[in-house]
Amino acid sequence: MIDVLISRYCPTQESSRLFDLNYDMAKELGEVYVWDNGDTMKSNKYIGLVKASIKLIEATNRDYFLLMNHDFTSLHVDIPAMVAGGYNLSMPGNGADIGWAPAQRYPCTFMLFKREAYLESGGFNPRFLVAYADWDLIHRMKKIEPIMIHHPSYVKHKGNPMNEEKRSVWDADRKIFNELWEGPP
Repeated sequence: MIDVLISRYCPTQESSRLFDLNYDMAKELGEVYVWDNGDTMKSNKYIGLVKASIKLIEATNRDYFLLMNHDFTSLHVDIPAMVAGGYNLSMPGNGADIGWAPAQRYPCTFMLFKREAYLESGGFNPRFLVAYADWDLIHRMKKIEPIMIHHPSYVKHKGNPMNEEKRSVWDADRKIFNELWEGPP
């Protein structure tokens, strides 16, 4: 069994509906832990996706944990096969029946981590609020072992619409990433 970690942030009725749907799907994957970030970035509950993820990871202890967004429209993943692969970080692919391949792109909305490798990499950088923390972590984890894609598994992610408030947060996180890695992801 794995721990499934979800940070809930639902600024629209549609994202709230998708959270409910994804929560039910997540229960089939493992034991589910949720951090409620509220419905707006100005909510007193809101601590950001990165800090919420860190708190969820610290609250669990299984060898593997799945960090997933809350707003998928479909989810077709073979978690036992992904765990059996034994990789430090694996992600779903495109649904093709070709097994495993090194990642060329990184669908960061659904990441299965081996806890030991996550900790070895230093984990998420709490300087980020929402965006680019996953890319920062991937850059560090690639130094340990290639990131692998399990192609038979796939997810479809809806995401929340970009608005001025979200754009300013993403721009600030992009600036941090560029400082750390000397250029865009």
